[in-house]
Amino acid sequence: MSGNRRSGKRAYFTIFCAGLATLILSIASAQAQTEKILHAFTGTIDGSMPDSGVIFDSAGNLYGATEAGGDPNSCLGTGCGVIYKLSPGATGGWQETMLLRFLTSATGAIPTGNLLFNASGNLFGAVHAGGDAYACYVGNIDGCGMIFELTPASPEWQESILRSFNSGIGGGIPNGGLVADASGNLYGTTQNGGTYKGVCASYGCGVVFKLSPISGGGWKETVLHTFTDGVDGGFPSAPLIFNAAGNLYGTAFSGGTGNGCQCGVVFELSLTSSGLWKETVLHTFSGNADGSFPLGPMALDAAGNLYGTTYRGGDLSDCDGSGCGAAFKLSPVANGHWKETVLHSFTGGTDGSQPDSGLSIDGAGNVYGTTPYGGDPTCALDVRGCGVVFELSPASNGSWNETVLHTFLGGADGGLPDSGLTLDAHGNLYGTTVFGGNLEGCDNSGCGVVFEIIRQGR
Repeated sequence: MSGNRRSGKRAYFTIFCAGLATLILSIASAQAQTEKILHAFTGTIDGSMPDSGVIFDSAGNLYGATEAGGDPNSCLGTGCGVIYKLSPGATGGWQETMLLRFLTSATGAIPTGNLLFNASGNLFGAVHAGGDAYACYVGNIDGCGMIFELTPASPEWQESILRSFNSGIGGGIPNGGLVADASGNLYGTTQNGGTYKGVCASYGCGVVFKLSPISGGGWKETVLHTFTDGVDGGFPSAPLIFNAAGNLYGTAFSGGTGNGCQCGVVFELSLTSSGLWKETVLHTFSGNADGSFPLGPMALDAAGNLYGTTYRGGDLSDCDGSGCGAAFKLSPVANGHWKETVLHSFTGGTDGSQPDSGLSIDGAGNVYGTTPYGGDPTCALDVRGCGVVFELSPASNGSWNETVLHTFLGGADGGLPDSGLTLDAHGNLYGTTVFGGNLEGCDNSGCGVVFEIIRQGR
């Protein structure tokens, strides 16, 4: 499998399940769900390895990024990635339009995280590598990453660089998408940079940043929090979300020191009366049943509860004692504290394994997500399985039931989904897989797909 280019969220640790037990679980049948492939990437000009999810515009078009492909002469022959648009056709098919091909480290490489629209129809995003600094070396590509804006133009959109990171106090290697406030300020995280003291001396432990437009042009960066990999967390790998009060929520992959484990935290950043931002740790993962190593963003329901996943932890009898990950809920309780409820512990079997992306919530309170592994152990791409799309539904007794909506086989249907899902108004789900699709490309592993899960009876 052509996975040597993968430089995304799981690069921080190397503990993997060496021999998952193939467990036959009693999981609700999902025969009513149908997968539809909207686009299979070829690994050439149209891109390859979509490691990010997709977003809609008001006309029903989808937008996303691939971390490779585009120009075969760039990034050591793998391509530096593309930004693409998929438009629904009158006969039911989807047409891809190339909005931008990243060509050199100076223009950015390896786009990461979901894209973001502003009110003018411009797109914002992050690239994991490239830029004008050489303090970082990501996937054999110089540079510590950048934040960019795309403005509609023909034949390709016009790119503007808003911030080029150098892994100094302002951060380095943004590894998630962006969120905006009502004033058009952008917020995000970097997994490196910040402070270079103590355990962060080698690479820095990451920052939360804000980019504000300057009158007359340009953008100003403000660091809202610098991680120390202590109780405050370290190495954030996911985008942030806002609540109605303007507080920011996110996850840090490491730090926390819960139960002696540097297993990550969920944090809140709130603006104080002095104009500074204060971090509050809402939950510290212990590495046990509550999970460990959160890699995806949080999701927020109408009642103010937070939902997320961890890549490890949960049921420690699985995945060589490290656990195959968990889906969890955090609920606010008295005195500013939060209570964690584990919604599902993955087993590494047919229910999925090692979720590393965020969750989506529908109006009825059902929760949706993907796992890159687990599912069918006969998958041609990975002995751990090629991943699943799942639904978690609340039961009357307070428990949650998992339904597997689709099991990827690593062929034309795709394999190894590495991003979250987007819901449309009808409850259909949209996402991407890093591999699978057209198996003639990308070392016969396939270059990934954009898929839709059509919900029957919705």
